[in-house]
Parts: sequence; structure tokens; C-alpha cells
Amino acid sequence: MRGDEATDTYGKIASAGQIEPIAAIVARTQFRALCDGEETTIAMTGGTPYSLKHPKNVGKCAITLACYDQNNAEIPNTKVILKRGCSILIYTSTNSTFQIKMKCDDLDKDPAPNCVLEIDE
Repeated sequence: MRGDEATDTYGKIASAGQIEPIAAIVARTQFRALCDGEETTIAMTGGTPYSLKHPKNVGKCAITLACYDQNNAEIPNTKVILKRGCSILIYTSTNSTFQIKMKCDDLDKDPAPNCVLEIDE
């Protein structure tokens, strides 16, 4: 990098007043459900660790992510709650995970039935 260049927090290089993108556009996948407290399977892992990249709640109710074992029992200490508009960098399952599920709860008492989890592909 030359002395007159700087990298900002969005991964772009500023050079002599110009900003040039250096990152590729990443496709996003959406999982949709109702805000009814029912579980929806979003990944079948077969006991292999799996990561959801940049999961973000873009819906109208809180989303709980959790891992489940081969007997469909929730694995302790794997639960993450994403409130409306919140995201995390990565969600990674354990070695004993066979499914990752999301559950949409109306914790904010919003009557809208739109539960949407968005992740990077």
C-alpha cells in the first residue's frame, strides 16, 4: 500500500480521493417461517460441524438458533437468540450435531407473522 492509500472498515481502498471496492458481492439465502414458536430445520449436518455465516434476523420476531443431536434432543449451550435486526459473525455446530433448527418467537409482541433468517452462501 502506498503512503496516500488507506483501508476503511468496509474493505475498500481510498486512493487520492477515490474509493474502489475490493470485495466480491456475497449471495445471501433466506429461511422463512411464522412467528409461532415452531421449530424449522435449516441444516442437516450428519454429525459434522457446520457453520452459518453472518446469520441475521431480518424478520419481525426473535429467532432462536440451536443444535440438535441424532435423537432430536437440543444440545446444551448451543442456543443463540437473534432479536429483530441483530446478527452475529458465525454460528458453528458441534461434532454431535445432526440438525440446526430455528425457532421464531414473538417476544416483541408484534402481530406480524414474518420470521426471516438470512445467511451468506
